[in-house]
Amino acid sequence: MSQTLKTLSQNKSGHLTYCKESKCYFLNFSVLSFTFSHSEFIKFKNYLNDVPVKYWSSCKENYHLKRKIPLHTRQQNLILMFNHREFMELKSLVNHEKPLKEQLTIMDIDSPLMLN
Repeated sequence: MSQTLKTLSQNKSGHLTYCKESKCYFLNFSVLSFTFSHSEFIKFKNYLNDVPVKYWSSCKENYHLKRKIPLHTRQQNLILMFNHREFMELKSLVNHEKPLKEQLTIMDIDSPLMLN
């Protein structure tokens, strides 16, 4: 890794790095990749921290959706959707938090269960 890149945080879904040379933040999360200037990163971090997770998680209107937490973008036809676990992992990356050791629950299994 280049000496100009510094890993700020990392978890199983992605990592956040900072480039001293370009003064940019690089956030890779699952299939998403973002590049931010310092001010853009601060705005994104504030936006994530202001999302009402409890409200969206309990919203009955979107009951059929696996991913209920929306992140609206400036592009009107693009909304990024997250489930609770994904959103909290993204938020922990951006806030430079250490990943929590969590146990797998039945809701984390994304395939049909066969009871033999």
